[in-house]
Amino acid sequence: MSAFNASAYLRESIESILTQTYRNFEFLIIDDGSSDETALIVSEYRDPRIRFQRQSNRGLTETLNTLLAEANGEYIARMDADDVSLPERFHDQLNHLEANGDVVALGTAAHYVDRAGRCLFRRRHVQLCRGTSHYDALAFMSFRMISASASWAS
Repeated sequence: MSAFNASAYLRESIESILTQTYRNFEFLIIDDGSSDETALIVSEYRDPRIRFQRQSNRGLTETLNTLLAEANGEYIARMDADDVSLPERFHDQLNHLEANGDVVALGTAAHYVDRAGRCLFRRRHVQLCRGTSHYDALAFMSFRMISASASWAS
């Protein structure tokens, strides 16, 4: 999880990962140079699955690349600091990946909500399978959301 000035939603986001029914994962969080209470909020958690570090602001892409380099798990789930995951998310995604060996990327269904919690719109989940050409995958991802989360299943 990359977090930049995320204090407004961060606790709910972190809690949604820590309360997953599938429990065997590492949770990598980088504070990307926040000027709010982001680092303080993350440091309040004493869960051994969390690995937290702070850095000067480098932007989302570089921070995600750092997180990928640090991850130890077989699978990677991406999570934004303002996202909330349902409790069965990891369990369901892992079961789907293991039951469907040709799937190489899996997204989640998402409900986009306003500050009051009202649903603005929904996106359905997607998956890419082995044999999908690089060009077709890029074209597909241009029009579909692939993933909306972050934690590392190990």
